[in-house]
Amino acid sequence: PASSEMVVLSNIVKHGILAGAQYLLLTIMCWSADVWSTTLTARQFPGHIGPSTFIMIIAIAALCCDWPWRKRCEFEGKLSITASIVYIFGETVQSVVTKGRVASFYIKHGLHAWMAFVIGLCGILLLTSAQLETNAGYRIKDVPHMFFAVAFAFFIYNHKQPNEYGVNMHWVATAWILIGGFLRLRGSTLGDTDSSSGVKESGCAYIMAAYTFTGGQLGLTLWAARNSANPGSFVLAWHAIPIIVIIAYARTFCFGASPSDYQHTNNITRTNSNHTRGAMFLNDGADNSELASFERSPFLGDDSSTVVAKRGV
Repeated sequence: PASSEMVVLSNIVKHGILAGAQYLLLTIMCWSADVWSTTLTARQFPGHIGPSTFIMIIAIAALCCDWPWRKRCEFEGKLSITASIVYIFGETVQSVVTKGRVASFYIKHGLHAWMAFVIGLCGILLLTSAQLETNAGYRIKDVPHMFFAVAFAFFIYNHKQPNEYGVNMHWVATAWILIGGFLRLRGSTLGDTDSSSGVKESGCAYIMAAYTFTGGQLGLTLWAARNSANPGSFVLAWHAIPIIVIIAYARTFCFGASPSDYQHTNNITRTNSNHTRGAMFLNDGADNSELASFERSPFLGDDSSTVVAKRGV
């Protein structure tokens, strides 16, 4: 137990260091671009960092944490509901203070708040899927990711940008969100025997989305315009950073390959399924009787007891 607690503490410290390094890097980049030179561009810094942080938390959990699917639904659901409440409450207070009204503001100008409301509803659906029997809950557990992706695309379509840099960055971020949502939904709808199918892949896509969305804020795109940056180069530069981040997280939190792994790479799903299926239903709290009604009997995640012992996540 003591060693497991030390592993968990060590991982918390590692997450803190990596997160702090990223916030420091982004702050320096935005400072260099004079993002805080005007009120308008300064307000866009938290307006992009906030949503990007929400996306990054889901992404990092997907990439680094091998959880049973019910635990992942509960985590993502609670996070989505919390983010929704915090944003809507904050914008409501701001509208009362600056405009003196709420209802008319949300009807005419509430694009961001309605997007946050959709995220909150997706969170409720995630929590609901975790509480359903396996045959239903497992199949709809990733549907909220596609709901979010489509809503995000519509949100970006209706969110006008002042220059081509902003247009490119926001639509690239949208593409990565759509890819991440598709990867998550694919594993559930195709009945893959690995319940984590698409999870780590979606985590990588969401990290790309978080960084490109951050790079699309007004202050940075105006800096690019002032310096006559090539639009394609600007977009690709904002792809290089998240790839480095993915490498850092993967090497820090994902298991390294053993010599035997190089000899059995073509049969990884079958091997993992046979080794962990029984343990997964126990760790997930699922009733074994559910297996009889669940076509292809997909197991419900990686062996969490093994992960805690080795990584503490």
